[in-house]
Amino acid sequence: THADSVIVFDNKALCRIVDEKLHISNATIDETNALITTVLAASTATIRFPGYLNNDLMGLVASLIPTPRMHFLIPGYTPYTAARQEHAVKKTSELNIMKRLLDPKNILTSANTKKGCYISMLNILQGEVNPTDVHKSLQTIRDRQLASFIPWGPSSIQVAIARKSPYVPPFPRISGTLLAN
Repeated sequence: THADSVIVFDNKALCRIVDEKLHISNATIDETNALITTVLAASTATIRFPGYLNNDLMGLVASLIPTPRMHFLIPGYTPYTAARQEHAVKKTSELNIMKRLLDPKNILTSANTKKGCYISMLNILQGEVNPTDVHKSLQTIRDRQLASFIPWGPSSIQVAIARKSPYVPPFPRISGTLLAN
């Protein structure tokens, strides 16, 4: 038996993000685990809070996994905020979020995504997302070649849009989760 998909986190990357993004020098296990729970909760947001675009999580994840042995997904998230610093986020436009999801500093594994290439990726955007701006952002990312994909297959960036939970404060305006293979 095997898992259909596995989201990989590593302690080195988690500690780096807590230190560099959240500016917490001696993070507790609760603060580190909060990063993992944020990403896992955001990855299922399309089911719990359906939005305008692509709400079938199994269909979205299936396109990330070309063969059963390639089921390890790299997660990313932006913007990072800690309970201590809720309003530290500056710009959260669709393009800004999608570009920051490609930044290795926002990836929750120590994989060097600048030297390698992706098979496919999924961006889950939550919040006040404008679908027209998402399509323009995808075109900008493709035109500027901000992500490298395998040469023998199509470059695939899927986007799913979900609403924010009504139980969570509306800040930031937009957040993004990356699942990539």
